[in-house]
Amino acid sequence: KDDDALSKDWKHELKIATFTNGFTSSCVWINPPYGKGYIKKFMDKCIQEKEKGVTSVLLVPATLDAQWLPIADISEIRIVTGGRLSFYHPETNKKVNGNTKGSMFVIFRPSKMPCVIRMVDRNELINLGTIN
Repeated sequence: KDDDALSKDWKHELKIATFTNGFTSSCVWINPPYGKGYIKKFMDKCIQEKEKGVTSVLLVPATLDAQWLPIADISEIRIVTGGRLSFYHPETNKKVNGNTKGSMFVIFRPSKMPCVIRMVDRNELINLGTIN
C-alpha cells in the first residue's frame, strides 16, 4: 500500500529524467496490471492528473474498442506494429513470451487536443531501449 500509485499525487512525486542523448522528460510511465479493472482505474487517474498538468504514458493492450479507453480525453495513441512486445519476469529477469494481444501506448497530455493515432515499430522500440 505504501507504493500505491493510484492514491498518490503524481505531480508531487514527479521527477525530471535526463536521458543519455540529453533529452529531458517529466512524464509518468505506467504499465498497469491488465486484470481486475486496473486499466480503467489508471485511465481515470491519468485524466485527473492531466488536469494538474501531468503527462502520462500507459502501455496497454491494443484494444481500440475497449470500454476503458476514454478517447475524448486521450492526446495520442501509438500502436506497436511489427510484432508483440515480450515482458521480463521481475524476479528471474527472464523473457516471458505468450503475450496474447498487441500493445499500444496511450498518452495523456495537459493540453486539450483531439486524439491522434500513430504507429511505432516494435523493433525501433527495442533498439531505442538498448541504447547505452
